[in-house]
Amino acid sequence: MADATVESGRLPRHLRMRSWSSLAPWTCTCAYENDVQDALKTGTAAAVIYGTRKEEANPSEELRIAFDGDCVLFSDEAERIYQEYGLDKFLEHERHNARKPLPDGPFAKLLRTLSKQQDDKRFKKSPVRTALMTARNLPAHLRVLNTLLTWEVNVDEAFFLGGLPKTDILRAFRPHIFFDDQEVHCIPASKVVSTGRVPGRSANLLNVLGESKQRSPAQKRH
Repeated sequence: MADATVESGRLPRHLRMRSWSSLAPWTCTCAYENDVQDALKTGTAAAVIYGTRKEEANPSEELRIAFDGDCVLFSDEAERIYQEYGLDKFLEHERHNARKPLPDGPFAKLLRTLSKQQDDKRFKKSPVRTALMTARNLPAHLRVLNTLLTWEVNVDEAFFLGGLPKTDILRAFRPHIFFDDQEVHCIPASKVVSTGRVPGRSANLLNVLGESKQRSPAQKRH
């Protein structure tokens, strides 16, 4: 088994929502990459927004946001290991550091803010639902789970896709927006949901994980 899904088990619900403007100090979406890069340098969670779909998620429902992992919620540490040393060294590095939290990425603060809103006792039911959709798979998922536990944040659904397409999961989750760092994911995602690309150093990191499942005995053992 190489792919995994973790879900909190709640059904979709209609709720009153706080305005998205309450998150404005930590977020910036823009069509111009240079402006997004400038915002990221200031510590703001920023993304290049793709064309907005005509059919949007129902605004009267809970606010749903989906995130990629590496280079979005987490830093590009794993990406750099892969780029410099290759897939085997990346897997070895993640196994060795499974209990060491990943450093913050540009959207870590936003996730923490959303998690606090989920815990706000003034709401009878949470107004926010979040999902992690990452190309990591087993065993590289362990460091992600341990990182979220260390951060003490709630992610309602977590998908470790091992390089499988994200569009079907996005179509089912129906987020109001999805953030990813790779254009290869953002272009098809933008045809399903509103999508923001987080510019960074990523190239084609964990897509290779999915391809390697068929040829790597070490992967098949996990």
